[in-house]
Amino acid sequence: MCGISVFFSTDNDLIQNAFSKKEKSINTIQQRGPDDTVIINDKDSVSIHTHLRITGDCQQPVVNDNFLLLFNGEIYNDYEKYDSKYSDTHYLTQQIQNFGEGAFKKLDGEFAICLREFKTNTLILATDPFGTKPLYYQIGKNFVIVGSYESTV
Repeated sequence: MCGISVFFSTDNDLIQNAFSKKEKSINTIQQRGPDDTVIINDKDSVSIHTHLRITGDCQQPVVNDNFLLLFNGEIYNDYEKYDSKYSDTHYLTQQIQNFGEGAFKKLDGEFAICLREFKTNTLILATDPFGTKPLYYQIGKNFVIVGSYESTV
């Protein structure tokens, strides 16, 4: 289990307001991930991930030149290789780098994923077919909020 809270906007005032309320967001997701909390505040998003260490230890949000990734759940595709240095988050990151959003069709597990692709400026939300991991979102005129709970968004 992990907790996700992300606020996207091109309005700097809204971003700063969301960042100023980060503790409120953390309080809604902390019980999902008591082991670690990471906050990334950049020009058009505030991303918060609370982590529960089950399979490996990969810090999230994952940010690289291509995407921002927040993930909650367990991916079973490569479970034999998981250890303290390689986790389902590493596997998921590699699959997205190789296959883009096509990676989600190949996943076996229970998951909720928030992926922002920078080059195409797209936001992709994905859950496993049964929706076992919660993922809520709200779309406004110039913002999008994604979270693990309805109270988060």
